[in-house]
Amino acid sequence: MMTRRKREPVEEEKALEANVSEYMVRGWKEYFQSIVDVCPWSYEAYKKGKIDIRDFNIDSVLWEDFVWEGQYNAIVWQNVPFTLDDLEKVVADLNAESTKCIYFFSHPEYTKGKNKQTFVPVIIQQDKKQLDQARKQMKGRKKP
Repeated sequence: MMTRRKREPVEEEKALEANVSEYMVRGWKEYFQSIVDVCPWSYEAYKKGKIDIRDFNIDSVLWEDFVWEGQYNAIVWQNVPFTLDDLEKVVADLNAESTKCIYFFSHPEYTKGKNKQTFVPVIIQQDKKQLDQARKQMKGRKKP
């Protein structure tokens, strides 16, 4: 009786996987650089590892909200499988229930006028206190 060996990925498959993850990393870096005018603290937080990028799982979002201790400025839950309308409703529900976090969404098809949307659908889970502090600091700065 012959036993089958598990097939090892060929070099092209390995390269494709590497390119996908490289694209995502490069994509997020470029995204955070591009929104500095509307969210000045996000790029620095991203560079310092204070923004975590994770694949979407609603149970994980709820768990992180429950145990939130401000270890991150934000978690970006990427590849959210909802329609734009459903994404808006889910974020509204999360905001109605949470005391520690505030939620936003971004979708490639939703520009809200400034063309600062993400390249994949996301839910952004932010620390409410840290965001309030950052906003107060921004209001206190004088524009040049």
